[in-house]
Amino acid sequence: MAQQRIAVEIDHSRLVAVTALERGARGEVDLTTIASNQRRAIIRLFRVAEGTPQLLASFEIDNLNRFNRARPSIQLHTLISRSGRLAVRLEVERQTVVKRTIDVSQYLPPRPFPWAATAAAALLLVVAGLGVALLLRGREAPTAQTVPALSEAETPDPAAQEPAPPPAPASPPPRTPEPAEQRDPPQPAVAAAQVSEQQWTIYFRPDRAELTTAAQDELQRIAETIASYEPGQIRLVIAGHCAPVGPERGRVVLSRQRAQAVADFLQAAGAPQPDEVTGYSSDRPVTFETERLHLNRRVEIEIAPAT
Repeated sequence: MAQQRIAVEIDHSRLVAVTALERGARGEVDLTTIASNQRRAIIRLFRVAEGTPQLLASFEIDNLNRFNRARPSIQLHTLISRSGRLAVRLEVERQTVVKRTIDVSQYLPPRPFPWAATAAAALLLVVAGLGVALLLRGREAPTAQTVPALSEAETPDPAAQEPAPPPAPASPPPRTPEPAEQRDPPQPAVAAAQVSEQQWTIYFRPDRAELTTAAQDELQRIAETIASYEPGQIRLVIAGHCAPVGPERGRVVLSRQRAQAVADFLQAAGAPQPDEVTGYSSDRPVTFETERLHLNRRVEIEIAPAT
């Protein structure tokens, strides 16, 4: 079976692969307009496998002349989350103009459950423990002992026994009180989860804005925590940072790309749209020590109660 891919249409005639259609896949493609001074562009994404390509989504960008370029550059960014949601972001001259999330989980194999093997092993241990307990119980069960009957010499003389007292008169049966009327206890009100300030840090490789596998796993857990709050209950801020090396302009762009990559993944995983996504270049370093510069290549995610 041919590998599934996400592709973008070029020149209304051919398809160019963007990324593999699989969980955690990420892709980027640089595009431009077909003609100079074009005012509108249509970007179409397809699922390519065996047979005819399948249209997934179509995006329209208007007023391209506002960028003051005869043929402005267009960047297409895609990211498929672990839950099977395709996050699409379109930039024109480094400005985000389209953000969309598409459910592609129906084209992906079921997610493996990491706890299934653990649960099965635990179940086997429980069954084995019950079997051992039953075996030990069967071995330790005492044999029944019979009490020997009294011999005739040990049988007491009926004449020596005191006469039994006459039976007491039977008392009337007690009156059963009528049950009191029972009412269902009031149900407690369901309170919304309390919001406390929390912060997480995601680290990146040098000069890269792509999420590592470890970062994606961590972001999946963070997204589940953020999504547990009610809409409008929290303020979500995402800030990108760089190490203090290289040209300043490059650090500014890279820190913003890192923050946007985290924001896109969280939204694709079910978290709400962030209230703020920004890049601080290397203005807020953790350390200046050469052997610890990797701690500066990071994105910080913060949630706080909405005001």
